Amino acid sequence: MKIFISGKMTGVKGYNFPAFNKAEGELAKLGFEVLNPASTGVIDEWEYKDYMRASIDMLLDADAIYMLWGWRNSAGATLEHQLASLVGMPVCYQEGKWI
Repeated sequence: MKIFISGKMTGVKGYNFPAFNKAEGELAKLGFEVLNPASTGVIDEWEYKDYMRASIDMLLDADAIYMLWGWRNSAGATLEHQLASLVGMPVCYQEGKWI
């Protein structure tokens, strides 16, 4: 099963990459194929819209979505959550709940 990690990046020190990468390791140990938008890194020529398009493409390739703590404080993560819900993906929250 492919799982996409979603969470707040904008305005967080280091774009919250450490939290994304830690979650990737934990999810991989559980047997998931992890789609981590932090793996894109920082691309000088890209704007916010470019990162969102890449993330949405990655999300739509997933079977489920994993929401990091604080995702509700992110417009992008909120959009990803809504999109995943609309297309019927299972949602897992960092606190361990599946919906």
